Amino acid sequence: MPTERLSSAPKSVRHVASSAAAGQQEQLVLGIESSCDDTGVAVVSSTGRILGEALVSQAEIHAPWGGVVPNLAMEAHKAAIDQAVQEVLQQAQISASQLDAVAVTQGPGLGLCLRVGFPFLCLLISGGHSLLLVVHGVGDYTLLGGSIDDAVGEAFDKVARMLNLECRPSGGAAIEALAVRGDSHKVPFPMPLKKRKDCSFSYAGLKTAVMRTVAAAALGEGLDADLQAKADIAASFQRVAVEHLAQRCRRAAVWSKAAHPCLSSLVVSGGVERLNLDLWDPPPALEPAQEEDVDIRPRWPLTNRQDDRFKPEKKTMKRSRLHVSLTELTRQQLRQLNMPTKLDAPDRVLSF
Repeated sequence: MPTERLSSAPKSVRHVASSAAAGQQEQLVLGIESSCDDTGVAVVSSTGRILGEALVSQAEIHAPWGGVVPNLAMEAHKAAIDQAVQEVLQQAQISASQLDAVAVTQGPGLGLCLRVGFPFLCLLISGGHSLLLVVHGVGDYTLLGGSIDDAVGEAFDKVARMLNLECRPSGGAAIEALAVRGDSHKVPFPMPLKKRKDCSFSYAGLKTAVMRTVAAAALGEGLDADLQAKADIAASFQRVAVEHLAQRCRRAAVWSKAAHPCLSSLVVSGGVERLNLDLWDPPPALEPAQEEDVDIRPRWPLTNRQDDRFKPEKKTMKRSRLHVSLTELTRQQLRQLNMPTKLDAPDRVLSF
């Protein structure tokens, strides 16, 4: 078998590949094993065929110590896993978007190795959800905030109907396609929850503002002037809707980073994340004060719907507090870490 080094840390790699046979389309699963001192990655079909495989051994790393050193194993997994995944995808001659599922080891194994990648901040945005969470591990989440009325995806769909757009494949896609032709600052829609210093979301007010604007404009169909007005409304709505998400994410990032210094990733999942928006992750050379990276992993599973922490909130603005105090939650975490409890500028921007 051919041998190739995948990173500077691992010393030996084993690869096995097999070509896909002609026939019916199979489902493809990427499997990742990191429970101890070897990083194993493979692409396997639903019929059991191995399309690509890589095993990165840490034997030479741990040999001087006479056994597996958990923290060294964890760092070696981090160093090897990305390139190992890319290698097996190349062997299988597929892209990550062609995978039907990703399977990872949950246990048993070394705790440090199994926790590689945790914690991270998760933004779930879809037609039914607008949630911000800290993911501590598989099935272990802290809810930072959610929608107090309409979900962001629902708002996109309703605005598309207000503008008489053909919602195919979705209202969000229709809004986005039309917004390209519009001026995103033409209509000064209000920013939701501007005075509320938490991580809650609200789109009912923005949706109502759009409805009033559409009614006042008396838009018809087919006229060039009306089409441009619709494009301006769509672009202005999309800008405010996305900026509202960004504001909440920045606040959640600051609080989460204070409580969990090792947190460095933001995962965006759900249907709304499919909007064709640019994501910029400046290199460290352009951000000398920030060395964190952004890690986007769509389609990440959230939780069992029976989890009590995720029961739907009552949709009302009259409740004084919908979620636990994030400031108090952060202070508790900092006390456990014997760190200062005074939070600095909770609303400053944190570049992940």
